Amino acid sequence: MKLVKIIPITKIPLPNPQVLTYFSSLSLKNGALVLAPLGKRDIYGIVVSKIKLTPSKKLELKKSPYQLKPIKKVILSYPVVNPIQLKLARWVMEYYYESLGSILKLMIPKRLFRS
Repeated sequence: MKLVKIIPITKIPLPNPQVLTYFSSLSLKNGALVLAPLGKRDIYGIVVSKIKLTPSKKLELKKSPYQLKPIKKVILSYPVVNPIQLKLARWVMEYYYESLGSILKLMIPKRLFRS
């Protein structure tokens, strides 16, 4: 089991975190497109990093006031954005004060969301 950090491809107001954490037992590459729960709906997201679940991380999660959810589905296992696009999206987010997910949504072909 791993912790996977994803950027939701939806508008999240900027004072809030732009990268969310989920559980996954799947082998995912950075930049992969996944479907994950956010509140009462499912959203698309881009995998940005993976963290191995160590005993200290497990203890930290047990003490946490919130509960992590698993990724529901892998839409595309290969990267749909590369590290340069992610770096550009983060720069645009800071410069124009726009959510990271809405910027990435403009970089990804629309046909990928129909999977």
